[in-house]
Order: sequence, then C-alpha cells, then structure tokens
Amino acid sequence: MADQENHDDAIQQIDVQNKSLLHAARTDDLELLQEIVSSGAFDANHSDGVGRNALHYAASSQSTQVLPEILNLEIDVDHQDRTNADTPLHAAVNVEIPDGEAGKEVEEIRNWIVNELLEAGADPTMPNKDGDLPADLLSYGTKSRSQLGQDLLARLKRGQAEININASDIANDDDVADDGEGSEGTPSEE
Repeated sequence: MADQENHDDAIQQIDVQNKSLLHAARTDDLELLQEIVSSGAFDANHSDGVGRNALHYAASSQSTQVLPEILNLEIDVDHQDRTNADTPLHAAVNVEIPDGEAGKEVEEIRNWIVNELLEAGADPTMPNKDGDLPADLLSYGTKSRSQLGQDLLARLKRGQAEININASDIANDDDVADDGEGSEGTPSEE
C-alpha cells in the first residue's frame, strides 16, 4: 500500500513539474525552468491537451531566456500539435507582428528563435495539417514584406534546400568514369 502511495505521489510530482515546464516556457521563467531541470522529475516532451510542448510555447511566446535551455533537453524539435499539426517552427513563424518599432523587435526575436530551432535540427519541410510549411505561413499576409521578413524567408528556403539535398544529389568521383585525377588530386581508382 505504501509503495502504491509513493508511486502515485511520484507521478503527481512529475505531472506538476511537466505543467510547470510548459508554464516556464510560456512565461520565459528561467529560474523556474532551472528548478525543474535540477529536480530531474519531468518529461521534456510533455505536451498539453492540444499537443503543444515546451518548444511550442517558448517559440510562440518569444521566450528567449528559456529557449536555449529547452533546446539542451532531449526534446522533439519537430513535435506536431494536435490542433493544426504545427511544429515549434510553425509556432515561431506565426507570431503576431505589431506595427512600428515594436514590430521590428518582435521580428528580430522571431528570426533568432527560428534560427535557433533550425540549428537544433528543426525540419523546415514538415507541413502542418493544411499542407503549409513554416515558410508558407511567413509568406501569407504582411509577415515577409519587411527586410527582416525577407531575410527569414530566405533562411527558411535555404533550410528546405539543405534538407532536400540527399546523397543521391551529390556527385561522387565513383559516379564519373574518367581516367583523370580524383577530387583530392590523386589518381582515381579504376
């Protein structure tokens, strides 16, 4: 009986920590996040009722303090939510941009977050349930009209191209029949 109570308490503690993880991501609370990580009693990939994980919330809330820490956890950077099948990359791109100087700051943060997600391995070729890639969401409306928007669109397109290149697209010295030198300046083997 005591073992069952201890087990139930442990599960309840993890549940509280998981909800706190999402809260820390949403509110950019680095201190809370560090406490959760120190406890070790949490699931980095925990998602809420609509399927959003800590990265979704950090990206959509522009939580710049906690984002690097969350990316250091073993978290699925391409987790799709249940509502729209949006990834954290979709959430980052889809942030609302206000007019004026405030908009420029939001765009700069958005671009930084997208770059961090891409550097962490986020896949810019994953569509949501409507078939939209993150770059598609950016190109709707006015989000890509500014220079920062254009820069981000170019970065996403470059990320798509990098993912679409695979081993069969790369020329190999063995693929070309010649009697010249290989790419390293040494005679090619026949």
